[in-house]
Amino acid sequence: MVYCGPPSKGCSSCRDRKIRCDLKESSCGQCEKRQQTCPGYRNMVDLMFRDESSHVIKKAQAKQQRRRTAAAATTDSGRSPGGESAASASSSSSTAKSAATPATPTVQPMPLALLTRGAQLNNATSVQHRDGSRTTSRSRGAIKGSPSSTTSKTRSPVRDYSPLSESHTSDWPVAPPITRICSLAPSFRERGTAYFFSRYVTIDENALHQRFDFIYDIWKPGPATCDSQMDAVMASMAAVGLGGLSQLTHSKEIFSSARESYGTALRLVNAALKDPEEAVKDTTMLCVLILGVFEMMAGPGKITMKAWYEHINGAVVLAKLRGTSQLRTNAGIRMFNMLCQSVMIASMQKRAPMPPELISFQSELLSGSGTEAVSRGFSRIALSKPIFMMLQMRHDVHENLINGLDGMLGRLEAIDSEFTCTVGSFPAVNRFKVLHVTRPHRAVFRNHCHVYRSTAVSSIWNLLRVVHILELEFVLTTIQRSFPDVGEAGEGVPAHYLRRYCKAWTDLQSVTDAIVASVPQHFGLLNLTSPYFDTLKPMEASLSLSDSVTLLTTVVKRPPNRVVPSPPSSASSASATPPLPPDDWAESDEYQPTDLNELFFDDGGPTLENPTRARSDGEEAARLMLLASSTNGLVWPLFCVGTSSVCTPLLKAYVVERLNAIYDETGLKQASTLASIVRNRELIKSPWLRLPTRLISTLSMEVAV
Repeated sequence: MVYCGPPSKGCSSCRDRKIRCDLKESSCGQCEKRQQTCPGYRNMVDLMFRDESSHVIKKAQAKQQRRRTAAAATTDSGRSPGGESAASASSSSSTAKSAATPATPTVQPMPLALLTRGAQLNNATSVQHRDGSRTTSRSRGAIKGSPSSTTSKTRSPVRDYSPLSESHTSDWPVAPPITRICSLAPSFRERGTAYFFSRYVTIDENALHQRFDFIYDIWKPGPATCDSQMDAVMASMAAVGLGGLSQLTHSKEIFSSARESYGTALRLVNAALKDPEEAVKDTTMLCVLILGVFEMMAGPGKITMKAWYEHINGAVVLAKLRGTSQLRTNAGIRMFNMLCQSVMIASMQKRAPMPPELISFQSELLSGSGTEAVSRGFSRIALSKPIFMMLQMRHDVHENLINGLDGMLGRLEAIDSEFTCTVGSFPAVNRFKVLHVTRPHRAVFRNHCHVYRSTAVSSIWNLLRVVHILELEFVLTTIQRSFPDVGEAGEGVPAHYLRRYCKAWTDLQSVTDAIVASVPQHFGLLNLTSPYFDTLKPMEASLSLSDSVTLLTTVVKRPPNRVVPSPPSSASSASATPPLPPDDWAESDEYQPTDLNELFFDDGGPTLENPTRARSDGEEAARLMLLASSTNGLVWPLFCVGTSSVCTPLLKAYVVERLNAIYDETGLKQASTLASIVRNRELIKSPWLRLPTRLISTLSMEVAV
């Protein structure tokens, strides 16, 4: 296609006169000189797309006419030698006939259809004259009375432009029969299944921490026919997929189809549970887990949460029936770990301990009976043991089974020691590297970040850190309740309790700092292959990685925090937390509550007693459902950091900004809702919070010695 230059931006009046338009606002100068209304300027974006339908139709019709004319000439030349006189007579008669009928025939436009070569319809091509009469020109059969009809059966090949019909011998591909049966329009089942696979199977691990990428190990799809029956796995996937589509499109019709598919899946699963052999199959457990996702997608509410709890209880009973045989395959181990995570959340809400059968299955799995690694190189490591201990203590506290402050702190000390032991048993390949940021970046808080082998490894670290925050916050809350009058410098608290408080405070700062440092990698900002100048510099005492790590700085913006330049000498320890500047607790104007009616004050961070900082049981259940249904592995850790006792206004602004960034990039509504909760929460400045920083530093140094 010949390039004709850029289109003119001038008004239509100037373009018609072929003069330059000065493109002045409201009206061009040429139109003002002529004292006429300027028609306005056209939108240049509209010129990027042109409707060439009529032009293409004309070209196609002209091409068809030329081919028909050539075919007719070839047919006339192949007639029997009846003499040139006959041909000339025929020619003269046709000339006279054409002179008598001056109307020029036009080809009747044909409807758009898939064309094949060699397909025959027993009709000729219709030609419509200008006078409205219709005649038939060039029949497929021989013209009656012509010599070719009696002496010659040879015809030149003529391309037939008939719609798709039964195929004949040709070099064109033959359409399979299934394309004639099934409609090309996707059904609700196909759309739901496609959405499920794109969102929960083939999605990258950075965007989803629980994937069903093992589904083909235990389930194979049936034949792709229109009348094929829907099995339980297909119905479950369609229900979850349509549920997700209904949230995106706000379509009641799609949501109704999702509920219908959900009901079908429930009936099929109940029928399978009645059969002892079908009940223990992997496909049955897979359906139960997928339907659990649908229960969480329905949104927080009393009916939904009750249905989800009952669903989890049924899954636990099913896991007991399956026994240790479910731990012999990789898919079985993955499903068991998914079930354990859901049971942990349900147990936290109900203030119940972990079911002993699942704990025994975990011990059996760690003992070496499984044929595959447990998770990302963490095999033979009891990752869930400190979490189980925390759930048991939450139950004991609720039932008043622990007496006295010393008994409470002793149990918490045991959980803290278990955390230290678990993290210490991690292999070197699954540890992180501390990198120092020399350029400001909006996604990096302060001047350092952590790099892990993968985001899946980072999610496992952050899961343990979240539970560790609950334990450390409970230590702070327990001591604060026991000694409400702390004094100006802590003189109202015994020294050993004050040391325990300060140790928990500094540990809490380290844990929250580690969570925040893992955020850049989850946003895809760390490149493990190509270095970019000296954006990131590794600190001296950090663990080494084989690949060089850099921070992409193509979208550097003003960070929400003040960047503190590092001293010339590197930190002496990779795990040491840099001291917070004194102005970190200054008031920040960023991300203040948008509505004063939504503002609420809080006196502490998330603890074993109140992990979501809710003001009622219903609010706690709703927040737990929000956290459990969030598919991004950063949402819960960031929420715990934003609601912790050591969260400064600057850190709170960073957490809110990152949660909103997750919502903007992934559309995860839970992230936006939790960002609003963090934004509208204000921490009461208690006497414990106003303890001098030098006192905490002094006591921390004494503990270290």
